[in-house]
Amino acid sequence: IWKETFTLIDNPYDLINPDDEFIWPYVQIGPSPVPDKRRVYVYANNSAFNTPSGNPCGNILIAYADFETADLDAESELEWTYQTIPLLDQWHNEDPWIRPFLAMAVSDDGKIAFVGWNTEDEIFVFLNENYGEDGFDYYSEDYKIYVDNPFPDDPHDYYFTFNNCTHFNAIFTEDNNNICFEGTMGLHGEDPNGGDDIYFPYYIYPKVFSFDLFLEEFCFFDLYPQGANPNDEILMLPWDLNEDGIPDSVDEDGNVIPVQGWPIYYYDNEMAYNVNYFYIAKNDEKNWLAAVWSDGLKSKYANAGEDEYFDWLEVPEIAISISNNNGETWSEPIFLNSLETPELAEMIPCYIYPGDLIEDLGNEHGKLHLFFLDDYNYSHGGGWFNGNGMLKYTALDIDFGYNVAVDENDISSAELVLQSYPNPFHSETTISFNVTQTSRFVTLEIFNIKGQRIRELEIINDKLEMNKVIWDGTDDNGKLLSSGIYLIKFKSDKNVISKKITLIR
Repeated sequence: IWKETFTLIDNPYDLINPDDEFIWPYVQIGPSPVPDKRRVYVYANNSAFNTPSGNPCGNILIAYADFETADLDAESELEWTYQTIPLLDQWHNEDPWIRPFLAMAVSDDGKIAFVGWNTEDEIFVFLNENYGEDGFDYYSEDYKIYVDNPFPDDPHDYYFTFNNCTHFNAIFTEDNNNICFEGTMGLHGEDPNGGDDIYFPYYIYPKVFSFDLFLEEFCFFDLYPQGANPNDEILMLPWDLNEDGIPDSVDEDGNVIPVQGWPIYYYDNEMAYNVNYFYIAKNDEKNWLAAVWSDGLKSKYANAGEDEYFDWLEVPEIAISISNNNGETWSEPIFLNSLETPELAEMIPCYIYPGDLIEDLGNEHGKLHLFFLDDYNYSHGGGWFNGNGMLKYTALDIDFGYNVAVDENDISSAELVLQSYPNPFHSETTISFNVTQTSRFVTLEIFNIKGQRIRELEIINDKLEMNKVIWDGTDDNGKLLSSGIYLIKFKSDKNVISKKITLIR
């Protein structure tokens, strides 16, 4: 059934100013207080630059209507109700000027929420628990988090806050008692003399942010990299992943080397505002979540002239991290790209849009539905879709049983010891692990400080003994690695332990 197009918001819309224009609509459907009906919500953002300073705000206009199947069959005209959120209107009118970046979530019990962040470095929620009627309650918290500056020659005061996460969705979880969305926090520097702040393009990292409706509190999870305690409400510091207070790696001059991150599709700093995408899908019955984002770190390296990444010049990645416990823990992400994923060969995947719901396939497997654009040219479009690409669909079969209870043939992290000697080492070191139970399959991997896997050894272990592997400080291609701190990561079927090791040339 196709109904003739109709105008829901007749722009320009005289709300605060006669030339307000509400575009970029989003649609959500939830339950209705009217028996046997559902309620459709549409909201659009104000694109007008009609504020005194000329800064856009993006305050929203909300429309909702109730319907039933018969209304669709009859192509009936729905009765629409319109409203705004007064505080957002106030921000638009510069009292003071604040720009929000938000997403809408609709629960199956009548809750409506707009959640996100704003240019005051605040995280916020507008919450309505009555089907969008009778106004919204507002909750916010300062998310400008100061950290110690590890660079003694830099006078700036360092802090993390939201950075280049302008396109995201939001969902209700935990029986509609929690709201979460995926975004980023990046490293910034504040001039103690009152000058302009600076930000560091290579130090932006994905997080999952949550709001607990009972406690009325916000929290976050360090999604990637996770650090030692990713959900302890203490920010992951990219120069101290094991959180021992000592920088993980330094160069020959003693300068700290942080793990880098660029969870953005395109490599250009100027376009990062427009080409970032962060989405979460869920399965409420199974407590499954999947966080999906576009990642362009390797492409950024390549376009910065790093020779070892030459093949990545036009290769963005799709990153996926999963949780099987409503976000209490998250897996390390997998990265899909045209070089390492045969199904994506010769594609440039961007503009990713996963389906809202993860389909239960049984046996702890779930299907994640995913749309993306196979771009014909690796470009940014200046914030606008240029039409040069093919829309693609894929369905991913994901095993959500990755963290189930350990059985009698699996290795428990409390039952193994990972060692290396000597450490630090010059030419080679012996890596050993002691297994007190048998395991079907284990792997030993070496990562550099950027989080990139550089060496992998697979070990079949079927004896209760100390296993030893000698590492000569080379990568998988036999290339000698430079001095620095590396991470040994030992994995069994469902467990991971790691240890830092120092190579001195």
